[in-house]
Amino acid sequence: MRFFLTGFMGSGKSFWQKKLSIHLPFPCLDLDEMIVQGEQQSITRLFEIHGESGFRVIERQYLQKTIELHDHLLLSLGGGTAVSDDTIKYLRSNGVLIYLQCPVDLLVKRLLAEKEYRPLLRELGDSEIEYFARELFLKREKYYMQSDHIIDAEHMDTFTFAQLILNHV
Repeated sequence: MRFFLTGFMGSGKSFWQKKLSIHLPFPCLDLDEMIVQGEQQSITRLFEIHGESGFRVIERQYLQKTIELHDHLLLSLGGGTAVSDDTIKYLRSNGVLIYLQCPVDLLVKRLLAEKEYRPLLRELGDSEIEYFARELFLKREKYYMQSDHIIDAEHMDTFTFAQLILNHV
């Protein structure tokens, strides 16, 4: 079984992927890390070179290749990976999609603390980041809500989360 973690920037997808890797008997991978290793460029640099639409093409190629190579895995997606109906359908037909839901205020707080690592936020001031994040979240949430499971990422514990996944295996 394949499990895909989705959610907004700062929701904890990479954090949970790393935490769960200790408890799950199959590979736990991070799509962004795979892209960085494969392309030998940071996500920020790939956005600069190819723009967001060009980056999404690269991202989709890595997603498809990863799914082809692994029958069982937990894959942390980028915040914008699963924001189209086609991608949602593709992910759900190839595994279980899990939305890591967080309050927008918490997301904004996290994003302000790590904006230099976020290609969509790097050039924005703090008030611009808050406005941008809230607006983008409203656009993306309808896709995230189509997930098979919605997890309260702010209050989830590792053991409970691992059990939820293992109950599907």
